[in-house]
Amino acid sequence: MKSLFHMPAWSHFEWHWHGNIVHSTFYRELTLALLIILFLLFAAIGLNV
Repeated sequence: MKSLFHMPAWSHFEWHWHGNIVHSTFYRELTLALLIILFLLFAAIGLNV
């Protein structure tokens, strides 16, 4: 196995997600947070215009 220090950050995160049982819950929460942030941004832009 190669050293994790020489691996790109994204590959390390992918490996961590695939090797973790809680990765689906974390991914779901992250997606939900991103959707809420995008919704708030679009709402603010809509109100300003």
